Amino acid sequence: MAYMHIAIYDAVNAIEGGYKVFAVSPSNIPPGESQRPATVAAAYRTLRYLYPAQRAYLDAQYAASLATIPDGQAKLDGIAVGDEVAALFLTSRVGDGKGANVPYTPGSVPAHGYPPHRHRLLQFGFSQMRPFAMKVHHSFRPEPPPRLDSDEWANDYNEVKRMAL
Repeated sequence: MAYMHIAIYDAVNAIEGGYKVFAVSPSNIPPGESQRPATVAAAYRTLRYLYPAQRAYLDAQYAASLATIPDGQAKLDGIAVGDEVAALFLTSRVGDGKGANVPYTPGSVPAHGYPPHRHRLLQFGFSQMRPFAMKVHHSFRPEPPPRLDSDEWANDYNEVKRMAL
């Protein structure tokens, strides 16, 4: 959903302004009130790219959403901005690691061998993706757990045990 929301943000921000561009800027920003159709178009184009098997459903939802917006130049301009921003953003993410094949390898110590169905991030290779906003992702990783034979582990374990009773 990050893909869709980034495309929406940049499409609406291109029209309204006032905030820093997150990822991409369209080449032509028309004047007028065209945020709603830009939002609909950016979301639709992004979701259609991510979920091609859902095309019929997305097409119907797109048409229904656009039907609530009065026809006119602002609607057409907004759609054009949303389409362009979605296309630019999706192009910018080509080769970002989404869908990387990350084989599951169980760990050899307790708490390091969760099965893949418990961690969808591992299953879809998101751990291999280029971050959306961070420049360096490894600086945000937690420290490893304490050793199982350490006083810290024993104290933490006993604390949890006391709280559970």
